[in-house]
Formats: sequence, C-alpha cells, structure tokens
Amino acid sequence: MKNFFYNYKRLFDLISNSKILFEKPKKKKFLIIDGRNKELLFKYLKKEDCNILYTRGEFFNLYIAFKSLLNFNYSNIHLDYINQYIRSCDPKVCITLNHPKIYFYKLKKFHKNLITIAFQNGHTHLSDRDKFFRELKKKSGDVLKADYIFVQNKFFLNNLFKKYIKSKYISFGSFKNNYYLRKKNKFSKLKKKIIFISQFRMPENLKKIGYEYKKFYCTEYRILPKLYNFAKMNNYSFEILGSEWSFETEKKFYSKILINKNWKFHKRTTKNLSYFKTDEADISVFVNSNLGFESLARGNKSVSFNFKNEINPMYYNFGFDFLNKSGKFWTNEDSNKEFLRLMNYAKKVSIKRWNKDNMSLIKKIMENDPDNKKFQNILSKIRN
Repeated sequence: MKNFFYNYKRLFDLISNSKILFEKPKKKKFLIIDGRNKELLFKYLKKEDCNILYTRGEFFNLYIAFKSLLNFNYSNIHLDYINQYIRSCDPKVCITLNHPKIYFYKLKKFHKNLITIAFQNGHTHLSDRDKFFRELKKKSGDVLKADYIFVQNKFFLNNLFKKYIKSKYISFGSFKNNYYLRKKNKFSKLKKKIIFISQFRMPENLKKIGYEYKKFYCTEYRILPKLYNFAKMNNYSFEILGSEWSFETEKKFYSKILINKNWKFHKRTTKNLSYFKTDEADISVFVNSNLGFESLARGNKSVSFNFKNEINPMYYNFGFDFLNKSGKFWTNEDSNKEFLRLMNYAKKVSIKRWNKDNMSLIKKIMENDPDNKKFQNILSKIRN
C-alpha cells in the first residue's frame, strides 16, 4: 500500500511539472531512453529514425499513461509506462546513455526481441552509499539483462556490472569523451596554463546526501592555493573549469579560496567545451572528476590530488582499489613533498615520455575509442 501511494504521488508530480503530449508515438527503429545528451547519438543515428522517451519530467505522454493504467499493474507505474511506450512505438533497438537505471535492465523480460544497449556514463562507487550499487545488490536475485553494455574499463566490468547484469560487455571508455575528437596538432599548440577541473555542487544538494559543505571540499581548500602559487612561480596562467549550471555561486566559492588572485573561470556550457579546454592545457588537475579520467584517456598530462577518503571510505584510492595510494600522476597524501613531486613531474616530462610512462596504466583506468568506433561496429551488425 505504501508503494501504491508513493507511485501515484510520483505520477502526479510528474504530470504537474511536465509538458503534456497526447498523441501516440510513431513507430521508429530506435528508442532513446532519457533525453539527456541525445544529440550526441544523432551523429551515429538518423534523427528521424529515433523516438525519445524523456525520463526527467520534461514531457509526459497522456496517451501512454492511459494505456499503461489499463494494464492494472500499479506496483511499478514508472516501469509500466516505459513498457507501454515501447509497445506503442515498436523499436528494434533501445539505447540509454545513462547506465544507473535498474529498470533498463528489466526491459528484456517484457520485450524479448528488443535489442538493448547501455553506456556507462560515470563512476559508480562500490559502496552501499551509492544508489546504483545498492539497488543492484537488492536485485541480485532478479534476472537483469542487456544485449550490450559499454563500460569505461575492465575494473567496472568485473567488479560491478558482470556480477549483477547478464550482457555482452565492451570496454571502450566514455561515450562523450570519444565523441569529442581531439583537434589535429593539439600537442604542438599547448598553452602554458594549468587548469583545475571543478566538482562543485550546490550546498543544498550536498546537504541532501549527508555531507558537510567544508569537509566535502577538503582537497580544494588545501590544494588550490598551492596550485595557484605553483602556476605563478612557473609562469603558467591558472584557470578553473566550472561544473555547475549556477556558475555565479560556483565562482564565488572559488573566489573565497583564491582571494584577490588573478585567475580565469570557465562556466559550464551545453557545448561541452571542457574536453577541448583540457586538451589546450599544459597540465590539468582534478580530484576524482570523471572529466579528469577522460582527460587522461585523451593523452593529456593530468594530475589528481584526492583527500576525500578522509570524509568517507567510499572514496577509495584515486577511484580504484587496484591502485596504490600514490603514483606518477596521482596521490592521496596531503604533503608539500607529494604536491611538488607530481607537479614537477608533469611540468618537466614531455608528452611522448608521459605516454610511455603511463598509458598502459591509464587504459586500465579509462579506455579511449575515438569516434566510438566500437559502437559503430555494433550498429553495423544490427543494421545488416
């Protein structure tokens, strides 16, 4: 009964905040579940061949809702809505760029001939505090399936996905990172600058997940003044890549750490320019941002300082438990000696030497598949 009322409240909230659609979706070959970043897929799929099932409250299809209610399955209204949408538009292939949605891996149970493809779009902490990991463990007795799951590396394949979801796995890195191709002659046009990759989150959002604001940013408070001084002493400009849409709040946060300092802030944009900004930098610095790992995969000199395991053990070493606490381009130790060791190495080493020293390990952290060739190969098989 509790789930019944929860589902109806969720349905009411969705309707009240969404644009209402009335028509039945047209039959198309591809269905994209979750509209975020859908435009990236249109490089590989014809837009006219795709339906979009929005899952974040942007649109609500009243025709689909009415049909799904006629099935009298009130235990999971959300899943029944999705299943009815699939029945109505009859796609051959269903794709999501947003992997941590358990319902996606249930679709094969209801649509046996549907080809389902999911992409890992970020890190999942192997801890009960992580919602996706927690839900996977709860569903360990269920049969969760997908035809293809594209993962960032073999670590997540073996320690997360493969344990709970039956699928054919393809390790290829990040879809977005692979999509934004590095510009030609990039290494000959490096600008003498250090970029810090922000992971700022709005205070109210951190409070919701139980983190104290200042403790969550323990790394930023300690490392940013050192980074700024290192940049100035070595004739680098210093810039910060923003991560929040509310950039005024984010910029104010960093201004309080770097008081009266001369630095540049790049606000987040829908054009995803951050990938190219890391390409342009001589050194990129991050805590445990996915963009930092993507920068490493692109062949950029990128350094991680991560002290977040002080606030929660779920933030294991550099994001992976197969790594030591420190290496050539990362550390979990807060000391001036460690700071200078990493920064001086990144400053002095050539790109050629950087790749020779580190690329075999970087591939275990984040693979790279420029222009998503592995995905294109799967599409060719499906189309034939």
